[in-house]
Amino acid sequence: MSIKKVSKRFTYFLLCFSFTSIFYSFNHGDKDNSSNRPSTLIDIQVPILSNPSFSTDAFVYRGKDNLFYVTVPENLNGNFINVDFLTLPNSILKVNGDIITQNSTVINEGMLSVSTATINIQNNIQVEIITPSGYKEEYDLLIQKGNKDIDSLIYSFKERYNIPGISLAVASIDSTKTIYQVGYGYGIKESKSRVLPNHLFRLASMSKQHTAIAILKLIQDGKFGIDDYVFGMDGILKDEFPRVPAKASRITVRHLLEHTSGYRTHPDYMFGTPYAGWSMKQRIQAMLKSNQLNEPGKVFAYYNTGYGILGYIIEYVSGKNYETFLKEMYASVGVNDIHVGGTQSERRSNEVAYYGQNRANAEGLDMNIRASAGGLIASTDELLKLLWTLDGKSNIPDILSEDYRQMMFTPSSAGHSRYALGWRTNHQYFPNSFYHGGTLAGVSTFWVYAEGYAVIILCNSRNPSSTFDDALYKIARDIIINLRNEEMSHLGS
Repeated sequence: MSIKKVSKRFTYFLLCFSFTSIFYSFNHGDKDNSSNRPSTLIDIQVPILSNPSFSTDAFVYRGKDNLFYVTVPENLNGNFINVDFLTLPNSILKVNGDIITQNSTVINEGMLSVSTATINIQNNIQVEIITPSGYKEEYDLLIQKGNKDIDSLIYSFKERYNIPGISLAVASIDSTKTIYQVGYGYGIKESKSRVLPNHLFRLASMSKQHTAIAILKLIQDGKFGIDDYVFGMDGILKDEFPRVPAKASRITVRHLLEHTSGYRTHPDYMFGTPYAGWSMKQRIQAMLKSNQLNEPGKVFAYYNTGYGILGYIIEYVSGKNYETFLKEMYASVGVNDIHVGGTQSERRSNEVAYYGQNRANAEGLDMNIRASAGGLIASTDELLKLLWTLDGKSNIPDILSEDYRQMMFTPSSAGHSRYALGWRTNHQYFPNSFYHGGTLAGVSTFWVYAEGYAVIILCNSRNPSSTFDDALYKIARDIIINLRNEEMSHLGS
């Protein structure tokens, strides 16, 4: 190593001097008092000095529970990098079981030492450090090629809200191109299985977009009209529900799609615990016997049961169960890995696990009965494929004709024009755009179809904090802002 490089590295590690008084206790403290011990791994760095092929330093983020995230340059050739570990001298450092010899570089009168290991970033990296006193501690490194500006947003959010795994996809609508797609953390944390772009996540209420697409496809095929009544003697379901209250007889398909049926959000017959074991027909009957507060079409009230009814209509009209109809419709445009979810024992081979917080039960819901309102599972891979069939461009065949596509994205006149058909719209962060989130115990999802860009974020947990949703939306907003700024800078250069 050149004198210049040694000098630069030495200068960097001088910044770590403030740690030394903390770590001194490892050599002089009580061996068994491990509960109050500070970390044995003081820091890691992946600098250009150790990686001459890098275009810039890697980004390192230190998380909780002895976890480090590392983003190396996206254009890096190959999968091997050199990682510098700052530890106490005379400690034993192991990387994936192999002992790493300490370098001769020591700082602050020999109290800190740096060791360099060559690592294959395709592997899970486990680091073990044994101090001179015999204390042992383990760490995990999650390393990936990527965009450090985007990854830093996700790392911070993930750690702040204790999310085990996140799948992200960013696409350019104008160029029909995936810009960035990556997984973060663990899809199944018990086995340390890392999230991949093809991993299936529960979509929760993002399922409503798929139900809306299926309904509009049936309308496009002439099976019924969007303003056809649903209940009563003139309704689509007249054989099932012929006699209903007068207001209920005036509910149309459109009202269900845009949450203006006249019923209030609660009671929620789709997700409320008192209705466990009920069939969809029983849930609809209970709804029809309840108090319908408003005339259909006048007041917006987000209503899961309305989308349960839409799923019932799909099955009634098509003669197929909801999942079969959806899969056949999507297979026609090359989307083949979207399903109705199941319990933990029914988890698919490429599906993540779900983790409730604050004792929330993440595995207790019957997803099948809730399929059309919040029971689907999908990956960012499949959602991107679907996106290209909804963009109105001619390069990839669309599921819906332009007229029905425009119908889907036309805001309702009720509720301050904040909901279209299966899509929310006009959020302050995303004006003139369409989006939807999803929430269940152990699940949080978000998809925005903005002007020029789309961002999809799937999480296998949910935090009860009141700031959580806004923080999730801000990530998508900041990603889009960064992309637009880059686009403008390219135009100006």
